[in-house]
Order: sequence, then C-alpha cells, then structure tokens
Amino acid sequence: MSLWTVTYLLMLRLALNAIRAGGSAVPGALNGIWLGLYQSPTVPITPVTTLAGITEANYDGYSRQQVVWFPPFLSSSGPVLLAAQDAYFTPSDGLSSNLITGVFMADSFYGGGLLAAAALASPGRVLSQVTDALKVQPQFALPAISVYGGPAVVS
Repeated sequence: MSLWTVTYLLMLRLALNAIRAGGSAVPGALNGIWLGLYQSPTVPITPVTTLAGITEANYDGYSRQQVVWFPPFLSSSGPVLLAAQDAYFTPSDGLSSNLITGVFMADSFYGGGLLAAAALASPGRVLSQVTDALKVQPQFALPAISVYGGPAVVS
C-alpha cells in the first residue's frame, strides 16, 4: 500500500489540538476517526481533496469502521509510532461486488470531512463475496527530527 495523503483538514485538527494541549497531544487529535474504502471513479487524492471526490464502497454489509488507536510507542527505527487496531472489511453476501482502489479516514461515521487517504496497489482488491476480506491497519508516525529536534539516525 502507498503512503497516506494527508489533507489540510487533518493538519488543522493536529495543530489545534497541539495548541490546546501545549504542543504535546497529537494522539488526541486522532480520536473520533472513521476508516472507509473507496472505489473508481475516485479523483487522485491531494491535500485539498474532499469526500465529494471519493466514490465510497457500497457492497452489501459495508460501513465505515471507527479507528481505535493503541498507545503510542517509540519504534526501533526512531519515530514515535501510533498504530490502530486492525479493521476488517468483508461483504455480507455475494450480491454486490466492488473493486476497492483505496482506503480513507474521515471525521464522521457518515459524511464528514476527509482526513487522509491511501491508494491500494493497482488494480486494487475485489470484495464480492463473504470469503473476500481486506485488512487495514492505520499508522501515524512522527519522524525522529520532530520528536528529538535533530536528524534521524540512519544505520
């Protein structure tokens, strides 16, 4: 999977949360986030893309899933890493098929604002029957320079 494209809305949430918390509470800005899937036709995701540019999945049994974050930790490569529980998407029957081309995070279960999105490797993943599934685990990392104020150590 490719890297997430972060929208200006998410950056605003992070900045506002950091201001309220004295600059130290990035995870709080990531609460209340919902994970969803998109399919074609969806515009290429940029920092100004909104949910209006996304064609959300619509197979039987589809719904966005709330992102539940684990406590942040310092990874072995240096950055502070915030990972979420795995989210599984699978159809409830075989009546409607979707070719999933990407995943996104929004600030609401329905509608809302687009926070970030990531395209799946081409051609995507078909979800057409109950035996199909897509597992997604969102992760958010701050590079070592943001955490420690200096360059990351590269070995």
